[in-house]
Amino acid sequence: MDRAPHLPPINAIRVFETAARLGNFTRTGETLGMTQAAVSYQIKLLEDRLGFALFERKARHVELTARGARLARGTSDAFRLLERTFRDVREDRDSVLSVTALPTFCSNWLVPRIGAFQLENPGLAVRIDSRSDLVDIKAGEADIGIRIGKGQWPGLEARRLFGDTTAPLVSRAAAERFGPFERPEDLLKLRLFGPIR
Repeated sequence: MDRAPHLPPINAIRVFETAARLGNFTRTGETLGMTQAAVSYQIKLLEDRLGFALFERKARHVELTARGARLARGTSDAFRLLERTFRDVREDRDSVLSVTALPTFCSNWLVPRIGAFQLENPGLAVRIDSRSDLVDIKAGEADIGIRIGKGQWPGLEARRLFGDTTAPLVSRAAAERFGPFERPEDLLKLRLFGPIR
């Protein structure tokens, strides 16, 4: 069930939460980089949306109404939760290196070298994704992708690791029937080419 449309504008909630903590619209504006008038406008917007007053305006400060105090506790808790969640996500991203590579490359080349890398970088955990699926690195699904290609992936920086060699595998029966295979073009005698599964 989508509850987002029932929420007031997030900026108005942020202004309210700050004003509730500081008890002063001018200081709230200074903290958030807004004018005192802009703070008053956001609070009025929120009060109109809710249908009741959040603050009692005094000569040099503002005080929360009973409903305003109740709302302030919930919004403060919500913002603390958001801040903690974003901090945790940033810390996870800073301490985990996510690598995506094809399964055969992972098992034959990458995994045997991970131990030495981890010893040299003890503060960094490595997560390996060895699926063949395409991964959106620009969207943050992985930090590094190792793939076969010419390095022409728009929006990404590509580095050549090394060249790859390929060798055809032909059964003895096919070699006897269609061979000899002495030059690459001799393979054209075979009718079917495809990956080994």
